[in-house]
Amino acid sequence: FKLIILPRTKAGLGRAGLRQHLEQVHGPLVMAHPEASGVFLSYVHHYTLDEGPAPFGETLLAERDAVTIIRFASPADIAASKGSAAYRDLIGPDEDNFRDLAGSVALRGEEVVIVPDAADASRKLFLFAADAADRARRLATLAALPGIGGLTHNAVHPLEGEWPFAAIDEVALLPGADEAALAADGELLSRIWVRDQLSNTARSNSGMDEMASARGVGILPQQAIH
Repeated sequence: FKLIILPRTKAGLGRAGLRQHLEQVHGPLVMAHPEASGVFLSYVHHYTLDEGPAPFGETLLAERDAVTIIRFASPADIAASKGSAAYRDLIGPDEDNFRDLAGSVALRGEEVVIVPDAADASRKLFLFAADAADRARRLATLAALPGIGGLTHNAVHPLEGEWPFAAIDEVALLPGADEAALAADGELLSRIWVRDQLSNTARSNSGMDEMASARGVGILPQQAIH
């Protein structure tokens, strides 16, 4: 199970301010309180890039400059994390410092991993589907395309906010991925996201900041988050 969060960037903060807050304040705050984050199996922030032509999902993702994906073993662990005193008193209130409640979305996702993510997958795109039925089987045909470094189907259910799609498919990309073929499969193709992962097992200075161009490889050096 996973919690997928698409915050609407707080008015006046901007994309750079959102990223700075998530990296330097909110992410470390979450990981510093194991009563909230101790049940996480993984905790990942993704950041959008504007390079290349406008994506099909531009209107959908307007003013949503990041997506957070948190994996849990069970829905009960999601409830326990959200119900903790640390979330109630510290983490939850800090969310108001980087997102506007109106327009923000939280989804519960049930995943089917078709191709496990490769360690060197540096880019990720999302396909939004109106109908989740039979989609996992149909997505299996994409696994043979060159450059696929991971493929996960998520049936999603809104927990907070409004969301028009029944599924979100995560496609991790290696150099050489056929982005045009992948785009043709989905109703909407999102921007290319930058991945920033905070490890649950090394809270003090863990993390990876992999920055990649939406066109070509363009990977910048990794940076630890403190």
